[in-house]
Amino acid sequence: MLYKEWLGVRLKFYMLLVLYGLAGVTVIYMWLPFRYAIPMVRNLPLYPFQPTFVQPLFRNWLTFSLLSIIPIAVVCGVDTVADETDKGTLSFLLTRAVKRSRIYTAKIVLNITALVVAYISTSGIVLLIDHLHPKYFYTEGNSNPVFLLESVRLGDALGSTLVVLLAGTTITVLTSLASIFARSTMHSLLLTVIVLLAGAVLFNHLIADIFYNSSARPLASNLPDIMWFLVLTLGLYAVGLFCFERREF
Repeated sequence: MLYKEWLGVRLKFYMLLVLYGLAGVTVIYMWLPFRYAIPMVRNLPLYPFQPTFVQPLFRNWLTFSLLSIIPIAVVCGVDTVADETDKGTLSFLLTRAVKRSRIYTAKIVLNITALVVAYISTSGIVLLIDHLHPKYFYTEGNSNPVFLLESVRLGDALGSTLVVLLAGTTITVLTSLASIFARSTMHSLLLTVIVLLAGAVLFNHLIADIFYNSSARPLASNLPDIMWFLVLTLGLYAVGLFCFERREF
């Protein structure tokens, strides 16, 4: 059964790899100090050897990740159940001697795994470039030095990456729950957008704190957000499993 579900997720996994790969290349290209260090310097009344300071690459990557994780996670979970409901293949699948809990869990786990692997593979490359890049250099045609601020420490990178992934996991599980009650993938997407908008209105202060203050913080500082996402993810999974086992398709 896992192999069959993997065949359904495989194309989505490849798409996520390409999307995150292109995003990583774009962030690196836009960050490269020689692209914007010279304009920054020219716009300032410089004195000889006045330095320019540039934010670490991985911090910029985290900012992009926090902004992009919501639509990407929605894509991961929007067709978990709704796609097979729309095609009429879910009823046949449920007649097999496989527990509904196993079917639902396999679908969610494979979608989350695709998201995690695609994101971590790109984040690891970005973090490596951040640490290997020279921290002091001169731009072409400019005598003023450019300093890169201290690279994000591994512990801080781990904590912030966990927050991003758990946020994506929570949204994927939420979208999977919505897909149980949807007649098609588009219907599932509509239900998810409504729920996310309602959650944004009700919990706007909490969401703002997580998405604006978790960037490259120490792991210990991110623990409350990590625990919050874990509890929410497990709760949404339990509700989804309960509904999937009892709903007639």
